[in-house]
Amino acid sequence: MPNQNRFLSALLLFLCFSQLQAQVKVYEGQETIPTYKIGVDELSPIFYNGRGVQGAQGKVYPYASQTKLGDSLVDVTYDMVYLENEYILVKVLPAFGGRLFSAIDKTNGHELFHTNSVIKPDLIGTLGAWVSGGIEWCFPHHHRTTTMLPSDYRMITNEDGSATVWIGETEKTRDMRGVIGMTLRP
Repeated sequence: MPNQNRFLSALLLFLCFSQLQAQVKVYEGQETIPTYKIGVDELSPIFYNGRGVQGAQGKVYPYASQTKLGDSLVDVTYDMVYLENEYILVKVLPAFGGRLFSAIDKTNGHELFHTNSVIKPDLIGTLGAWVSGGIEWCFPHHHRTTTMLPSDYRMITNEDGSATVWIGETEKTRDMRGVIGMTLRP
């Protein structure tokens, strides 16, 4: 009987330890990324300038246009949200529309998506400025109006050991609410 109790105790410890290992972590941090900062936004938002954006009508009001690009590279520290399990590390960048900035395969260090080592906006977004890399949430259309504006986010730890980062906003040109949930499982 004592051997059976030791075996059951060892099995229980193993199961608890393996369950702890399988948990997903969701947390906040900061990263410094070399950035070409955009200039000051237009002071008075325009209603419509006739500019189309890759097939979408370029209506921007009540947002200000972001058409002044910077030409000097500076280090900028950004808030980052992380989802992580034993296999993958996902980085979410709330400052730029909550885009999925990076996803790294922890078994080999391989980046799963294109990630630039420098943030350099170009004038192809609805408001003007837009950056490439990662995954942009295209709501309500591609290169959306708020792609270079901060998004709200919420971090949730789920009962099954998974974790979810919710990214959301109310897009003012159409007065529509968009929410994206990214869930990582153990």
